[in-house]
Amino acid sequence: MEQLTIQTVYQNNLDLERFSFMLDKNSQCYKFYWLEALVNLLVKNGKKEITFFEATTEMVVLGWYTISEYHLHMGSIYNGESKNGIERAVNVLEKRFSLSSNSSKDSIRKAIKDLQTDSEYRDCMLCITCASEHGNSPLKRKKHPLIKHIFP
Repeated sequence: MEQLTIQTVYQNNLDLERFSFMLDKNSQCYKFYWLEALVNLLVKNGKKEITFFEATTEMVVLGWYTISEYHLHMGSIYNGESKNGIERAVNVLEKRFSLSSNSSKDSIRKAIKDLQTDSEYRDCMLCITCASEHGNSPLKRKKHPLIKHIFP
């Protein structure tokens, strides 16, 4: 399998002004789940590197209760369907497993792991970070060469 290699130089400086711009338009609340997922995985768990799958799993786990209990829409609705990947992922998990809004984080993670090769669930994960408003992202199209590097 071909390896995706990214050459980076670590710099311990964060442009707080630019970082705050990222969180300015908070009508897309997946940003807060993304930030909390990174803090949980990198800071609380002491990891130095995380995978796309770990980050998106943590985002779904964090959004689980709010979405499944209160049916919160986390983004736009297009043709009667949510286009937010976290919300769609929760809906797929609810449909396939008998998980309640009060399910434990471990049982949600196990269900996600069981579905990691499921095409419907994978489409939800791609929508979390790279699908455009109406699902026209080139990454969403299965032929994009980066797809094989995103999922384990």
